[in-house]
Amino acid sequence: MIKPILFFLLSASTLSAQSQCPNLLQNPGAEEGLTGWDFTRGEYTGWEIQEDSDGNHTFVSSSFSYVDTSLWSIKSQVIDLTASYSTSYLDSEPEIYVQEMYKGHATTDNDDHYSDKYYFNVKLKDASGNVLASFNDGSQTNPLTTSKSWQTSSHTFSSYGSGLRSIYIESGGYDAEYWIGYYGAKMDEAEVRFVADGTSDCQNISIVENNKASLTEIYPNPSSGSVTIDLGNNYENITVTLKSISGQVISEKLYESAKNLNLEIDQPSGLYVIETKIGSNKNSSLLKIVK
Repeated sequence: MIKPILFFLLSASTLSAQSQCPNLLQNPGAEEGLTGWDFTRGEYTGWEIQEDSDGNHTFVSSSFSYVDTSLWSIKSQVIDLTASYSTSYLDSEPEIYVQEMYKGHATTDNDDHYSDKYYFNVKLKDASGNVLASFNDGSQTNPLTTSKSWQTSSHTFSSYGSGLRSIYIESGGYDAEYWIGYYGAKMDEAEVRFVADGTSDCQNISIVENNKASLTEIYPNPSSGSVTIDLGNNYENITVTLKSISGQVISEKLYESAKNLNLEIDQPSGLYVIETKIGSNKNSSLLKIVK
């Protein structure tokens, strides 16, 4: 399984509705190691990152705890939507697509050894933490059984009411054979995305308000941290803002006049949003930093 390229220039006139909606998760596919998620780390309930022969990385769970068999290897993440989206947009009940891929893990040729355990849980919450809607594919008391092949757990939320402010995602796994080590369910390609309705409203921070002729280009991408922003023409009073994929502002810089901007991004490997603003016009690009 080869991961898709994680870069695109956001433009309502040139991209499909689905492609305008970025994955809101940090480190969804284990490419950045054990970061971005909250991981359980106890006796026999930890996590490991494994790399396949094609270079793809996956999360790998371990076995039950022998001390307390209710302890799974669990990873979770909270997405604060208010950092990037207006409350009016969130209250409009935009559809939300979620998924994660999973499979069993073993080092033998016995298919039964790939029958590990897994579950996937997503909750939409309001500002007070109340659950507006949830999706449960399996549970700790009634888990799914994995196999030797990749499977996908997925769901689309709709008509869940107003008040959405955050999304909680959790998945867990363990090795049904109770081998010591990381032989439990494998997980990859987790996604949480707004589903566009034909406009660019699914990502407020990336609405392109200027015309197509003046769209910026950012290269190289992926990058080791040094990028060039090509504005196409010379402009004055340019603001360049670097944001995390969740919308948190990392840095902001004002340029008096320029056509090409050289930007050094001293950040860990991952996905970032670069927003250029000329007057009231905004243009954003999703950038993958590889170090």
